[in-house]
Amino acid sequence: MTSRPPGSLQPVTPREVRIAWSSLREIFAEHADAGIAGWIRETEPHFRHQHEHALSRLDAGIDLLTYCELAESLPERRVDVLDIGAGNGGVALAFANCSRYRVHAIDLAPNTVLYAVKRATAIPLNHAVGTGHALPYADASFDIALLIDTIEHVSNPRRLGAEIMRVLRPGGFCMVSTVARLRFFFRRDPHFGIRGLVMLPNSLQRFVVNRIARRRNLGHGGCHSPAYDVEHIFWNRQEIGRLFPGAAEVAALYSWPVDPNAKPPTKEWLRWHLRDYVFDHVRIRKG
Repeated sequence: MTSRPPGSLQPVTPREVRIAWSSLREIFAEHADAGIAGWIRETEPHFRHQHEHALSRLDAGIDLLTYCELAESLPERRVDVLDIGAGNGGVALAFANCSRYRVHAIDLAPNTVLYAVKRATAIPLNHAVGTGHALPYADASFDIALLIDTIEHVSNPRRLGAEIMRVLRPGGFCMVSTVARLRFFFRRDPHFGIRGLVMLPNSLQRFVVNRIARRRNLGHGGCHSPAYDVEHIFWNRQEIGRLFPGAAEVAALYSWPVDPNAKPPTKEWLRWHLRDYVFDHVRIRKG
């Protein structure tokens, strides 16, 4: 473990937050439930995976926030955060609930869950509709960029990486969370619940999901549409790091500490040596 990662940490104290985490979880879960019902039917085989993922976004954000508070040397001033591909807003809302963070979220389209929770809680959060290929922010605007379960859906990740490096301040970092291909080689993939799917090239994944398994999402007007929306599943830390020009550091992190001094042939030893391929997060730091 290169530094203490997200996961399994106690949230920052309630004195530092705008509303209690328990209250925010309750409000978020209510609206997230309603939100997912609008784009995927309960009868779809991958409904459970998507439902669990949607509900987990707030706690994922709390873990990332806690990691930043405990493991990163952040500025004493207010910390500026950009959440790219914010989805239902769970991660962005977690950061915005802490008063020392000023949060911007951007996505390709407005998300009703994010807006509903924002209205219900009065948590300040700036939201923009736009693309990561041309971020509508000035150079060196942010201390932290969040790219959570997003980069695998982006058609031009190299352009996105360049834009993130442009808007980060020197010493700032981007936290990338994405599916590590090797980690799910023999397991059900986290998007569609199909065992061994990530073994296949992306074009064959699309064929299996849309044509064989016939996974469907709800589109406008209640019409069904093919569910596959993945551009690329990454193999390792280095492959991701190459997308961010001029990065001073590219670190693979797990969601709980791993002992780098573990002896073979223990599981801890194996996890330490495979961290570049079975990571939970990749942290990209700007020099």
